[in-house]
Amino acid sequence: MSFERIHVSVVDRTRPLGETPFNIPLILGTTTDEEAVKDTLKIYSSDDLTAIAADFPTTTAEYKAAVKLLAQDPHPETVYIYSKTRTATPIVTDLSDALTEVIAACEAGGYAKPYFVALSEHEEVEGDQAELADSVSAQMMYLLLANETGLTASQCVAQSLAINSDRVLLVAHDDPDNERPDMGLMGLWAGSEVGSLTLTHKPLNSVATSYWSTGDMATFAAKMHAAGACIPYITQAGVPMTIGSEGTNGTFADLRRCKDWLKVRMEESLLGLLVRNAKIPQTTHGLNMVQGALEGVLNRALEKQIVQPRGGSGGRWEISIPTMEWLAANDPTALANRHLRTIRVRVWPVGAWEEFTVIVYLSWELAS
Repeated sequence: MSFERIHVSVVDRTRPLGETPFNIPLILGTTTDEEAVKDTLKIYSSDDLTAIAADFPTTTAEYKAAVKLLAQDPHPETVYIYSKTRTATPIVTDLSDALTEVIAACEAGGYAKPYFVALSEHEEVEGDQAELADSVSAQMMYLLLANETGLTASQCVAQSLAINSDRVLLVAHDDPDNERPDMGLMGLWAGSEVGSLTLTHKPLNSVATSYWSTGDMATFAAKMHAAGACIPYITQAGVPMTIGSEGTNGTFADLRRCKDWLKVRMEESLLGLLVRNAKIPQTTHGLNMVQGALEGVLNRALEKQIVQPRGGSGGRWEISIPTMEWLAANDPTALANRHLRTIRVRVWPVGAWEEFTVIVYLSWELAS
């Protein structure tokens, strides 16, 4: 059986006390419209297109992106928009610099950091999407992209391969600039609770489907669950729907969000434990306090269907915290430095069925 590690730490106490949201989308733009607000983080409540239009004229890509995002049901309650001024000679780090500026504005203003990011325009400087993807990963966020206009299915796969990240997905469409399937998917995903939604077989409001041939769909299918994965938006069985739910490295996008939720909620719970209590003693009682804080997070994860009970009589999860006797004998440095660093938590994530294969056996034997 394989295991994946999620590192949880409260050594870095720069995270503000309180719950980090996982449902705020950021529309990152580079409009040249002189009437648009630039280089300033703008925050809007949902459905407030009038306020958005006051800052970004209806002809701008930022406004059009917001329309697609807010057309989804459900959609997020809050939307961030940031449009960066690019010089006459744009550079590859413009988009990643813009994200850095957004994070700085959030910290300065006491605003929650966005979790989702999408670009208002797809035609950018060569290499800047990869730079942005690296910045998104460093900030533990998620980037939704659409392919550049005019690409074939094979070229969409190549664009996905060039990024190859578990924090970036690519929606493949034959008219991405007008239909904005990435914005539609971001709106739907950000409007859902963590653990409640997979991204495949989802219709997007106000987004027309694209036409991909049988050969194109075979190209996409060959990369499912693998690096180079794309999510085409097509009509299938008369119904518009996304096909696939993987990031560009082939890992499931919704599972990445669930893992981020677990990590952050555990960090917040342990930091809250330190803040709310005068002391966490180096005793068995103190170790039980730590275990209780972790179990509180896991109980919430169980309710959200992020994790599931272990099968059989093995309980819901496994939490291994060393005893005081073990620490004294094997890790006295932890006691001296007051750093409990050997906690192990094992959980069983809740996946989702996305494909079905049924074998039907026909019997011509007559019943007696």
